[in-house]
Amino acid sequence: MGIEYRYMAALTLLAVISAASASAQDPSAPPARIAPLGLQSVIDTALDDAMKHTGLAREELEVVSAAAVTWPDGSLGCPKPDVVYTQAPVPGYRVVVQAGDLLLNYHANEKGRVFLCPSIPVARPVPRETR
Repeated sequence: MGIEYRYMAALTLLAVISAASASAQDPSAPPARIAPLGLQSVIDTALDDAMKHTGLAREELEVVSAAAVTWPDGSLGCPKPDVVYTQAPVPGYRVVVQAGDLLLNYHANEKGRVFLCPSIPVARPVPRETR
């Protein structure tokens, strides 16, 4: 195999991966917040969003649980109808915030995409060890 063939094959593979990744995005979903890497950053982002979502002060919010997890697929435990997701485990985080009578479930991937999930997640993550 020549170098040009390998180069073209690599570019084609890259294009296929990019297209698959783009198709997994839900264009109707509200924009997710982006947090720097790490559980504490995800917690901070979740608390900031919970304040905006509920109108409560940060002191009125309580982090019930926060953990590094592995989501079963690219939906991060919150699949939407008619959306295609990667079917591979995704490392990430789950943060549960108590806001008055509300329990807010925040899901995130390891890259820092943080979003509010419905109160009853469809898929449960598997705990994982942090580095």
